[in-house]
Amino acid sequence: MLFSIIVPLRKCPLPLLGSTLESIAGQKDVQFEVIIIEAHHCIETQEFMNRYENLQIVESDQKILDNLIQQGVDEAKGEYLNILLPGEFYLSHYALHTISEFIEENNAPDIVTCGWMENGKAFFETRIPSLLNKGFYPITLQNYWFKKSIFEKAGKFDSNYEYKGKFDFFCRLNKNGLAWIPFKRVLTDSHRLSKEPFNPVIESKEMLAILSAHYGVLRALRWWCTQNQINFFKNVFKTLRKAFFAKG
Repeated sequence: MLFSIIVPLRKCPLPLLGSTLESIAGQKDVQFEVIIIEAHHCIETQEFMNRYENLQIVESDQKILDNLIQQGVDEAKGEYLNILLPGEFYLSHYALHTISEFIEENNAPDIVTCGWMENGKAFFETRIPSLLNKGFYPITLQNYWFKKSIFEKAGKFDSNYEYKGKFDFFCRLNKNGLAWIPFKRVLTDSHRLSKEPFNPVIESKEMLAILSAHYGVLRALRWWCTQNQINFFKNVFKTLRKAFFAKG
């Protein structure tokens, strides 16, 4: 079994990238390829990656994270894909070997979901499909293992979404009746401390559009009514203040 490990790379501290690449390079007893989708275009970063062998580095002009991930998917030759952001890493040298055994024992499911770490605690979620229509979806992809063929059934990440492409993608996976198999093991963790930048107006607009398309307008309105709108308008104000009063 060949795994494709996709690392979408935008500007990031080199130690975070190093922790990811070191954990991949140390994997034992399994075949894998490493695909770096590099949108940083920094000489220092490229020199850093040259320390590692067998990296497939693809330069990209894309800025949206989901589009970088999709480029990696298009390049992948493995039967199963795993996506790691810089700072995310495997907890063991046998993480890939462990998941490969689980996949073989469970008749090669479409999607395997493992546990994840948050604030030093392990969490497991086995009800992802049922949570999607409520607007809940995975924040990170590190604990998911996707069969390459699912992209032929469910389609690619939608490049029209700036922030919520993963949510739309997971909704399509669910609607296509794919087999989700939970594996109650934690194979990855993360050193990433900073959050991705966001725009509350665009994010809410995209969520409403996706929920309406997949689950109907009433479900979208219900989601909107359950959100903390005070925080929403606070974030809107912060975004507008940065836009109009940023130091030039």
